[in-house]
Amino acid sequence: MTPEEWVRQHIIQYLIQNKNYSLTSMKAEHPVHINGLNQRIDLLVYSKSTPLILIECKKPSVPITQKTLDQAMRYNLIIKAKYIYLSNGFQHIIAEVNQTEQEGLIFHQELPSLSDFPA
Repeated sequence: MTPEEWVRQHIIQYLIQNKNYSLTSMKAEHPVHINGLNQRIDLLVYSKSTPLILIECKKPSVPITQKTLDQAMRYNLIIKAKYIYLSNGFQHIIAEVNQTEQEGLIFHQELPSLSDFPA
């Protein structure tokens, strides 16, 4: 298991055990095409067919930086998930994508539970 995969597996367990998401609502290594290049999203969490959380995992030795956020934001231009979650297993950034007239991010201390979203 790569260090990045270790981070992803811990996030998956956290989402299942603490936030009530099901494994079937998650898709690992979701393909996305940006500027003619094939990329992949580390983990995408859905509710029905709506993307809720775009998750970008880095290995523990890689700090979460503006570059990491920019990468996730580029992916989210296509995916349009409500939340972006960045993690290296130790550092976590959680941002809600603000869909108002002033596009932007609202930062949070923790991810929402599945029950926080309308059915």
